Amino acid sequence: MGAKVFDNPKDHEEIKRLIAYVIGKNKSEIVLDFFGGSGVTAEAVLQLNNEEGACHRFIIVQLPEPCNSAERSGKGALSMGLKTISDITKERVRRAIKLHEKKAEGKLNLGNQPKEGFRVLKLATSNFNVWNVSRAELKQTTGAE
Repeated sequence: MGAKVFDNPKDHEEIKRLIAYVIGKNKSEIVLDFFGGSGVTAEAVLQLNNEEGACHRFIIVQLPEPCNSAERSGKGALSMGLKTISDITKERVRRAIKLHEKKAEGKLNLGNQPKEGFRVLKLATSNFNVWNVSRAELKQTTGAE
């Protein structure tokens, strides 16, 4: 990515092997990663698709946690204009798609889809009010011990 944006990123080759082992011979599975981090799982799925001619998809979940400017990796991300961890994730997925399209000369095996891509879902603010109640207040209002 041009700068160190994570202190301990997962190895996409190891993740790719794990995904291949779990999926087996299936060619169209959905891989879910609730702790997306830098997007290693997405890159592993893209690479697996490219190597095996598969059409696996991925769902990567990453909260928009701010990068820590006090750490070296946070400074690297911020210098690239990446303010949150989810920004890093999106940028890595973009770069991985470009890389794999280039390796396959734009002819990736994606079933009926002409090109790889991804969508980003951003959550809106919640309609729920935060409920902070101390034990003493709860005991007083409910009579519970």
